Amino acid sequence: MKEVRDRTELAALSAEERTRVYIAESLAVQHPVTDNQEAMVTIEESATLFSRPDDSSYGGKILVREQVLQRLQTAAKIIYEQSKQTYGLLVVDGFRPYAVQQRYFKEVEEEVRARLGSAANDKDVWYETTKWVADPDGLPPHSTGGAVDCTLCTLDGTSVLMGSHWSGSDERLHPTWSSEVEVVFQERRVCLYDAMTGAGFVNLPTEWWHYSFGDQYWALVTGNDHALYGRVAESGKI
Repeated sequence: MKEVRDRTELAALSAEERTRVYIAESLAVQHPVTDNQEAMVTIEESATLFSRPDDSSYGGKILVREQVLQRLQTAAKIIYEQSKQTYGLLVVDGFRPYAVQQRYFKEVEEEVRARLGSAANDKDVWYETTKWVADPDGLPPHSTGGAVDCTLCTLDGTSVLMGSHWSGSDERLHPTWSSEVEVVFQERRVCLYDAMTGAGFVNLPTEWWHYSFGDQYWALVTGNDHALYGRVAESGKI
């Protein structure tokens, strides 16, 4: 997958090309932010939208910005209609407090350092780590209330197989457009992608499950001159 670290290189890409490349975190965190002070809300379940936090430290609820929730509701309806009333949308992560983000980052950083070996320098380890989890000391998408991790699910809220699990370690299978997964899983990823982007989200192409609206990555992909959401307080309140 093509990685873009330079603003000039990014500017030369078409709108379609921007959706298929990985924009490095070192570039994303430079983008201006003007927080619109939009409220944080709890995702309430419906017939097609389900909220089941994957991390028990969240207290059984997932928080997102108000407009993000509205767009998730739209995406869930699109999925339901596109799948001929077979699937809904399951959200497993949204707003992520600093301590949780820090824990995730350290876990992945340790895995990356072990994989790259002793010859890798700290910069190389950081760049590789941030392909999978944002640096907690930057402006992680999940810290803004604008990012979610999600998947297709049955209409009782049970996740369906998508070719890899978000907690899995086989990085060949995680990219949205991976050719390493079976055709049925590719088709399910396309269903999720079409619904989420149709509702205004952008996808992080290294992770089929990660979508965002209003954060710095979204702003760079869509060409907005600033992000709409900054960091939310640890309490999850604006």
